[in-house]
Amino acid sequence: MQMNKIIQTCFWLSEADKAEIMREHEDMLFMQTLPAAFRKLQADFDALKAEHEALKKYVYENRTAPAQDKKAKSALLTIETAKRYAGTISAGEWTSFGLKADGTVAAKGRNQFGQCDVSDWENIIAISANQCAAVGLKLDGTVVAAGKNDVGQCDVSGWTDIVAISAGACHTVGLKADGTVVAVGWNKYGQCDLSGWKDIIAVSAGFFHSIGLKSDGTVTATGGVINGRVQYGQHEVSGWKNIVAVSAGQGHAVGVRSNGTVVAVGTNKYGQCNVSGWKNIVAVSAGRFHTVGLTANGTVVAAGTNSHCECDVSGWKNIVAVAAGFGYTLGLKADGTVVAAGDNSKGQCDVSDWTNIGPRK
Repeated sequence: MQMNKIIQTCFWLSEADKAEIMREHEDMLFMQTLPAAFRKLQADFDALKAEHEALKKYVYENRTAPAQDKKAKSALLTIETAKRYAGTISAGEWTSFGLKADGTVAAKGRNQFGQCDVSDWENIIAISANQCAAVGLKLDGTVVAAGKNDVGQCDVSGWTDIVAISAGACHTVGLKADGTVVAVGWNKYGQCDLSGWKDIIAVSAGFFHSIGLKSDGTVTATGGVINGRVQYGQHEVSGWKNIVAVSAGQGHAVGVRSNGTVVAVGTNKYGQCNVSGWKNIVAVSAGRFHTVGLTANGTVVAAGTNSHCECDVSGWKNIVAVAAGFGYTLGLKADGTVVAAGDNSKGQCDVSDWTNIGPRK
C-alpha cells in the first residue's frame, strides 16, 4: 500500500509505467515469501513422516505381540523376552550369582568349596548354581565350573556345542545345539540317565531329578527313582502340553504353558505346587520348598514355605528374571540391579550393590 502511494506521486510516469512497476514490486514481495512457505511445507512433511513411522511401529508391535500381552498394555515382558534373561541370575543353597553384561560373573555368599571363585570367568552367557558349585556357559559353547567336585558335578571341561546349562543338587546338565543332552555328577536316583533324549530345547536340574522341554511343547523327565518308584511324583510330566518353560525344584517340577498359566507336580508339603491360579506368567523358578513366577507386567508371585520370608516378593516391580534358591529368592530388575528376599545367613542376599546384571552384550 505504501509503495502504491509513492508511485502515484511520480507525475512524470505514465499510467502504464506505474502499473508495470507495481506488478514487478508485487512479484518481488511474492518471491521473498517463498523460503518461509517452503520451510513450513518441510516442517509439515517431517511431522507427517514421524506420525507415519510411529503408526508403522504400533501396527508391527501389536501384530507380533503374544495374545496375553495385547490384553495388558503395561506388560514389560513376553515369554520370549523372559527366555533372553534366563541364566542371568542363579540362586544356589547359600550362594548367589549374577551375569554381568560384559560376560563376567558376580558372586555372593558362602564360599566353603570355592564356588564363588569366578572372578576370572570371561565370555559367559549363562550361569547356574547348585548346592556347592557353580557352572558357566561360555560364548563358544564350552562350560566352566567352580566349587565342590566330590561326585564329578564339575567335570564339564570336555563339553562342546552347549547352548544351555542347569545345575542340580550334585549333578550338572547341558543342552547341546543338536537337541541332545549331556550330564555329569551324582546319579544315585537316575537323574543323569538322559542320553536318549532328543529334540530338547530347555533343561532344568533338580535335587533328585532332571526335566527337559521338547520342541513340541511336551516334557520329559528322569530321576527321583528310589527302589523302582518315583519318590515324590516329580517325574509325572508326560501329560503336559503346550509348555514353553520348565523348572525343577528339590522334589517338584513346574511348567509354564503358552497361555501364561502354570502346572506343577511333585511334593506339595509346603504348598510349592499351589500355582494353578497363576496367570500371565512368562517364567518360573522352583526352589527347595517354594516356587516363584514372573508375570508379564514385571511383578512376581510366590507359593510354598515362607519360613525365611523367601515369598515376600509381592512388592517387587520391573522384574525381568527370577531365581528361587534354598530359602531365598532373587529378582533381576530391568535397570540391571538385583533384589533379594529370604535367608541371608551366609550373605547370599547381599546383592544390592550389583549393577549391570543382564544378558551379555
